[in-house]
Amino acid sequence: MDAAAAAPALGPAPMPERVQRRLRELTYEHTGIVIGPDKETLLVARVQKRMRKLGLASYEAYIQHFDAHPDELQQFINVITTNTTAFWREADHFDLAREQLTAWAEDGQRRFRIWCAASSTGEEPWTIGLTLSPVADQHGLDLLVLATDIDTRVLGVAKRAVYTREAVRAVPPDVRARGFEPVPEGLRVVRAVRERVRFGQLNLTRPPFPMKGPLDLIFCRNVMIYLDRPTRQRLIAECVRLLRPGGLLILGHSESALGMTDRLEVVRPSVYRVPE
Repeated sequence: MDAAAAAPALGPAPMPERVQRRLRELTYEHTGIVIGPDKETLLVARVQKRMRKLGLASYEAYIQHFDAHPDELQQFINVITTNTTAFWREADHFDLAREQLTAWAEDGQRRFRIWCAASSTGEEPWTIGLTLSPVADQHGLDLLVLATDIDTRVLGVAKRAVYTREAVRAVPPDVRARGFEPVPEGLRVVRAVRERVRFGQLNLTRPPFPMKGPLDLIFCRNVMIYLDRPTRQRLIAECVRLLRPGGLLILGHSESALGMTDRLEVVRPSVYRVPE
């Protein structure tokens, strides 16, 4: 019997306020995510899931485990972060990226560097790669997509590039036909696209970031909704630093950089350009 199965079920007792405060502070310090009182249920559910895996029956026991095992911080981050994603999510952004890359290529640019700031389980960076690879092939471009996330667990999934047939249902049929190959577990992104995407761990709350600019496109979508204003401002400033003049910053449809910086111009809602 494994530890999780042997652990007594957690009772209905609420998480002590001091434990909540400690975990909220850890979450903010290491991820920039603000867990308010309205998110108590989410915090409790995710911490209990981790406790069951460890075979721990009390919150005090989890805190003791946390303090005794430095690697538990990353495990806590993995369970507390939200990883909602899908292929071709907010699809107009990928159409825009293809149009812009084509225009730049026709103007003579041959080297392109793109950053997907919150890759989650990989659907977004693979959508970028699948969308832009035909343009790169047609024009003979040097194209590289850097994909990052703070969660090591989802990065492992993303690197494998293997998805169920249900997961790729939103992929246009022609792209699915040319961009995936069958494997026993489902479908895998083809090698030609995989070779253009690189994954790495990155904490978006800790600028300056180690990658070298200048970048042509940054997808930083559906991340800032979880961050407080000071953290959002630092993140936007770092994106501006990394983008080349004329480069684009693409946020989620419910996000905005307005009021965060005076160094971006609006292209359309959720899309911004560094002035040339």
